[in-house]
Amino acid sequence: MKQTKHLSAIILTISLLFSFSCKKQSQSEGRFSDIQIEQYLQAPDENYSPEDLKGQAVLLEFWATWCAPCVAKIPHLNQLAEQFEDKPIKFISVTTEKEDVVEHFLKRNKIQGWIGLDTNRSVFEAFDVKTIPKTLLFYPDGELAAVTRANEVTKDVLNRLLEHEPLNVEEEVRTMSGSKQKKDDDEDPAFYRINIDTTDGEFGTGRFGKTRLEYDAISIRDYIARACEIPSFRVFGQDTLLSQNLEVDIQTPGLEENEFNQILKNSIENALQIEVKREVQPKEVYVIRSPNGVTKGLRKDDAKISHFSYDEGVFAASSAPINKLVKRIHDVTNEIIIDETGLNEKYSWTVKYDTTNKMSVLDSLESNLGLNVEKETREIEVIQVE
Repeated sequence: MKQTKHLSAIILTISLLFSFSCKKQSQSEGRFSDIQIEQYLQAPDENYSPEDLKGQAVLLEFWATWCAPCVAKIPHLNQLAEQFEDKPIKFISVTTEKEDVVEHFLKRNKIQGWIGLDTNRSVFEAFDVKTIPKTLLFYPDGELAAVTRANEVTKDVLNRLLEHEPLNVEEEVRTMSGSKQKKDDDEDPAFYRINIDTTDGEFGTGRFGKTRLEYDAISIRDYIARACEIPSFRVFGQDTLLSQNLEVDIQTPGLEENEFNQILKNSIENALQIEVKREVQPKEVYVIRSPNGVTKGLRKDDAKISHFSYDEGVFAASSAPINKLVKRIHDVTNEIIIDETGLNEKYSWTVKYDTTNKMSVLDSLESNLGLNVEKETREIEVIQVE
């Protein structure tokens, strides 16, 4: 893992203009010759001018390593690039990110074709790109043929592109530089807001939803657990890194929850230059079971509002699911806890333990709540951070 002592603030505010039309638009004045990409990766030379590609069709894909929808398009584009490897067409993926971020991503993800670095955003601005992923197709003479999405591009579409024929693809409303078009409605654009920074705060309030995550202070371990939808005690790596706290404000309206989680994961990987891997490993665990069902010390409680309290040697809850009990036991013992109680409702409980022996909390589960606890070795799914 690449050591990173401090996490610089990431402030990525990407305006998402969801102005889309099924009508075919007239040709824009935008041409491939109008731009200059500052640096290429995976090309024979780092520097090319549009003149060097004269006579070749171009598929220009606007993307970012943290953008889950963009990453999802890569296999499709790779397949097309392989099919047209011997044809006069270049596949160029353009991002505003820095070289080290992209190189780190490429170690784990293959992209066929060239990578264009546009850190000054000149190419994005030249074609007024506010939404990613976005695909631009250029005829061999450099004329812009279509502004569309990668899934609209097929083998037949690229063959027509090479022959300078109409492509018949669904296009986005073009708002090229010098050829701006008014939106079809007056709604404000939605925003992807991704703000992450380190904080010295130890505790923080949180606000979250399917595509929203805001915390005044959340540990990197808990952040990764949230992104990977796994309990935080199954996240392993360098403790000094994972215990560091972040201030987070991430909102991605319009995305599916799985896409949002992928953005969370990609953002932290690229910020810290780490790799977050899902693995199955043998681990010593403590398995909690409830052989007699709900016991006297574990009371059903269906109140609408949950309450939690804890102090040295005691913690309690009302109207809370069992996974909250499991999480608290982990926090006390720092061990992997597996819930096999089969209890799926909300409950109230009070657990007392000896602060000089944190593992005594496991004995208290039996004496206070009537739960059984057994130590076992299990093959379990974990997140390994490297």
